[in-house]
Amino acid sequence: MPIEKLHTDLTGTLKGKTWPTGRPRVGFVHCLQAPPKKGLGRELVQWAKSEGVSPHWVSDPGGAYLWLPTTQQGAHVGGGNPYGVGYEVTGYAEWDRSTWLAQGMDGLRWQAYCMAVDSERWGLQLEWGSLAELARAVPKFYTHNDSRLVFKGTTHYDPSTGYPYDVVMKMANEWRYGAGVKVPNPTPQAPIGSGSGGAEPATWWQRAAASYGSLADAIVEAVRAA
Repeated sequence: MPIEKLHTDLTGTLKGKTWPTGRPRVGFVHCLQAPPKKGLGRELVQWAKSEGVSPHWVSDPGGAYLWLPTTQQGAHVGGGNPYGVGYEVTGYAEWDRSTWLAQGMDGLRWQAYCMAVDSERWGLQLEWGSLAELARAVPKFYTHNDSRLVFKGTTHYDPSTGYPYDVVMKMANEWRYGAGVKVPNPTPQAPIGSGSGGAEPATWWQRAAASYGSLADAIVEAVRAA
């Protein structure tokens, strides 16, 4: 059975490019460096336009939002942009595993949903790939940090060590295939970052917040502008 479409379509605000090969070849998982707030995925889409960035999917505790059609190349992962779809989720690279599981699970479930949707549509294997596989664009899922190491053009290492890779991939497989599926390679090559307080380079979300004094104020301004 095809996966039921449960996300909110916000396409039309952002503009992408044509994929060099006519389609995405891999998926890149990110974290948003923003609090787990319902509706944030909707509220920040205008910031993406003003900053010239365009992840495809953004997930928060309230749902999943499609910002850019996956038929178009986005701008979210430096040198890896021509290869893959971007999946953002609320939460922080500084979080350790226990914090992700305590505060981030609702958003992660929606991120896993997005991964499952594109696995079904584009034939991406629901498992974590290696750096060697990313260099060959094997159709699996990777991280922003993986793209930094393989394709360059970015300094970000999210989602870092605390991100629960095994849990997310298990949920993605369950979205597509149902409960009880065995997940191959549930944990990827060792990511970098402390996962417990290490600072991620400033993102456009943080810069937007700084311009208004706080992320909350930035969100208010984004809502007013919508």
